[in-house]
Amino acid sequence: MRIARIEARPLSIPLREPFVISSGRVDTTRGALVSARIVDTGTGELHRGLGEAAALPAVTGVDQGDLLRAIGRANGALAGQDVEGHSDLRALLDGVFDDPVSRAGVEAALLDAWARQERLPVHALLGSERNGGTPFQVTTDVTLPIADPAHVGELASGWQQAGFSSLKVKVGRDLDDDARTLEHIARRCPTVEVRLDANGALAARDAMTLISIVRSLHLRLGCFEQPCAADDLEGMAHVTLLAGAPVVADESVQTIDDLFAVVHKKAATAVNLKIMKHGGPVEAARIGRAARRLGLKIMVGAMVETRLGLAASLHLARSLGGVDLVDLDTSLLLRWDPFAGGYQQRGAELTLLEGNGVGVHEAAMA
Repeated sequence: MRIARIEARPLSIPLREPFVISSGRVDTTRGALVSARIVDTGTGELHRGLGEAAALPAVTGVDQGDLLRAIGRANGALAGQDVEGHSDLRALLDGVFDDPVSRAGVEAALLDAWARQERLPVHALLGSERNGGTPFQVTTDVTLPIADPAHVGELASGWQQAGFSSLKVKVGRDLDDDARTLEHIARRCPTVEVRLDANGALAARDAMTLISIVRSLHLRLGCFEQPCAADDLEGMAHVTLLAGAPVVADESVQTIDDLFAVVHKKAATAVNLKIMKHGGPVEAARIGRAARRLGLKIMVGAMVETRLGLAASLHLARSLGGVDLVDLDTSLLLRWDPFAGGYQQRGAELTLLEGNGVGVHEAAMA
């Protein structure tokens, strides 16, 4: 394929309520919609693909304006370039982008266009195996932000009634509030599984305190995601040893070298793959395969993304033959979603729709 043009425009969708984690707050998505146009060098046909670059400034270190500027500059370097395979694409994008988020959005858009050209789903370009035509289906959790503990309890009850049995509970700002939040959840939803996520905000001893509270409330602990700081592998290892549930490395694993360091330190038993932090679906899939070979469980997650970004992550999960934990819920947190297609959702169940590319289109064009 030959890259004809890369364009980006703001993707700003209000959330139903603030998305608050230990390190920051988001009220509106701060992303970029990337459009990639490519030319089939054999036929001359033009194909268009879409990708989402999703910033969560407290986590990604870049914001919407950074993404738009980086992608705008990249068009000059990418337009007219021929790409023959993954190695060409990787080398080309590595030479253009400094941040993984804008790179991820452009790579996702190019893969979508490329797969449409080849009349394949994106997961096939990422190395998926045939599954005999069986629909690919996963069950996602849903995220509860840091908020007034009673309000979080109300949210938990609402999501359980909507069919969600796993609740991802953001913690790490105030241990007492975290305890009260868990008490409200236990009172209103005693049968749910909770997945704690501190975004690296806790010392190991405080993480173990929260685990003890979960146990005392007779809640099921599904996993503890990034309890300690990204570089506190000793703390992560301590929690991993004693947690009695999977400890998921998120911020600690951005590159494949990070993965090896986490495994060496026994600092996690699972890794959260996110297209945004790994710089695109291709590298995310490579890290996922390495993690599986090394015996780790795999979670697939996202930043605060629309259906477009979540569909790309489902293709990532499908390319790996399935994953152990799924956190692809953020389109449910938006007041509206400007995209359609890609997958069907019924409660917590997501079913990937097979077709060309990532399968998502702008809703106004439906």
